[in-house]
Amino acid sequence: MEIISYICGIWLGSLFLYSGLLKLAHYHKARAALVPYDILPARVASGVGAALPWVEVATGITVLTGVGHPLGAGVGALLGVAFAYAAARVLLRAADVPCGCTASSSDRVDALTLWRGLMIVAASLLLIAIPSVTPTPTTVLAVTSIVVLPAALVFKQTHRMHRTGSRRDRKTEPVPASEIARLRSLLTTTSTS
Repeated sequence: MEIISYICGIWLGSLFLYSGLLKLAHYHKARAALVPYDILPARVASGVGAALPWVEVATGITVLTGVGHPLGAGVGALLGVAFAYAAARVLLRAADVPCGCTASSSDRVDALTLWRGLMIVAASLLLIAIPSVTPTPTTVLAVTSIVVLPAALVFKQTHRMHRTGSRRDRKTEPVPASEIARLRSLLTTTSTS
């Protein structure tokens, strides 16, 4: 049973770490991701959305390293309950809401979102009930690098697109017709002389 707990710890820790890092890469989307769920007032949902990526990263690190056991698993269970509850509310309303699980706006809340929340709860409770062997530093480093690398690539791509997009999106003032006429006359004067 200890090996199952070990696998759950690796899965749960890497899931929280990956999800939290992707939310940090798209932080402006993550802040607004909880508002469409329509469970909390908009300002509170925005505040919780701003804190959630940091909580997920900390929970992932805590679960992966075993430091502060069972705190990480307890927070994981609470997050899983919150995710499952939010998904169930959306499904009962039959609303079309972006999941926000990784700050992507393309994924929608569906039955899989609900099941994922319930699996997070189950894995967290298993970790609390049956403490696993603390992963070796090599395992933690390997899992962390596997999780962090894709999130870092998304972060880099997002910031590159944001930087180049912001230059393209700058509003330019229209050139007044009088200025265009003045430049044309200057060009014609220069070309004839």
